[in-house]
Amino acid sequence: MLRTADFITEAKRVAAKNPWLNYALWLHRSREMGIYNTVLDALTERPLDRDELRQLLVFLFGTEAMQSAPNVHKEWKEFCDFLANLNQTEAKHWKVKTGKMESWIDLRLLKKAYGGGTAGGITNHGDVIKRFFRRGGGGAKKTVTPPKQHSAAFGGGHLKAADRAEAPE
Repeated sequence: MLRTADFITEAKRVAAKNPWLNYALWLHRSREMGIYNTVLDALTERPLDRDELRQLLVFLFGTEAMQSAPNVHKEWKEFCDFLANLNQTEAKHWKVKTGKMESWIDLRLLKKAYGGGTAGGITNHGDVIKRFFRRGGGGAKKTVTPPKQHSAAFGGGHLKAADRAEAPE
């Protein structure tokens, strides 16, 4: 039995990390059935890097269709053009966010997420981490200070003195 709320919730979670992907019902069912694919597991956890993007596209479009794809790292523009053509040949799927039939990949959002050139965008997990900690103009990085042990778990300084004494260490 399809639980629509589960599908819609998962589609929103995927869109938060990988907004360029149309998380259609077919893809949701594949995950529900337990198809083992580390890329499918990562969809709701973090933005995919370019290697994972290619793996997902092989899963969606098939090995044969992706065999002649340009190199996702060195020929990004050609790769996007190839994907645009591939998108046109595939059936459209219902997209939760828009409520319309759409392609698997939104190329505009894909280019925004991964950058326009070969060096732009998310190329590996290191880039994801760098982007996470980048702040302000000019690429200035935020200084990260580790939080005090248990401060978040017990409300930090928000506990009353009487409660603080009872909180386990």
